[in-house]
Amino acid sequence: MMPVFVGHELSHGHPSMSPSANRGDFHQTWGPHMTTDLYSRITQQQQLLDQLRADAPDIAATLADEVWDRFEVEIEEVTEFGIDFDFAQSIAISLSLSLAQAYERAFEHHVLERCERLSASLAQAMEQQTIDTARINLTGMRKELKLRRHAQELIEQAIERAKPSAGRMLSTVLCGIFRDPLEGLDALEKVMQEDVRSLRREVLSLRESLRARMTEESLSAILGARLELARLFNQKAREALASSAADPS
Repeated sequence: MMPVFVGHELSHGHPSMSPSANRGDFHQTWGPHMTTDLYSRITQQQQLLDQLRADAPDIAATLADEVWDRFEVEIEEVTEFGIDFDFAQSIAISLSLSLAQAYERAFEHHVLERCERLSASLAQAMEQQTIDTARINLTGMRKELKLRRHAQELIEQAIERAKPSAGRMLSTVLCGIFRDPLEGLDALEKVMQEDVRSLRREVLSLRESLRARMTEESLSAILGARLELARLFNQKAREALASSAADPS
């Protein structure tokens, strides 16, 4: 029977067993073909995979915090010169796109780069040129698209809540006509500034919801990437074991 490394790999299946005892089990299955060097390489890479699983919640939380910090800057920039609520959907599209792009950059830095380093390490351990991570990249793209759609919906609702009533805007304009025009302009500017503050408050109130969504999606992606890398590594490890058995020299 082939040894299996995913899930409760190696000593995880029997917590009381020492590595040497596990190596004895592998030797029993594979005879002399499970060399100390091969076993050492497999267990070392398994530890790296386990570490990724242990680090996943922290990575996901850090990613979400980083994206939200960048998004706050984008909110300030988009609303810097005021807003026109007639273009509410355009504003929502712009902000959700900024959030998705920030997520893409953070995902690449915190997740893809680490997976690529781990992939290179796994491939080197099994004396392979590369381990394909295309499916992990595709997962990241799917998460980004899901986040963008979800964020746009929430941001549109936030803009709608911040949108002033038509009566208030008309009242401000009429006051400017029948009173001192300069006073009217000052009043209109104050109204516009308040609109900006109201919009920022409403969008910023989405922090917990969007941060939780980013953390959840990122954690799912990281654990999925870890399983995919483990699957690919297992395949290469089996090939190495089979090759070792076929060439006892």
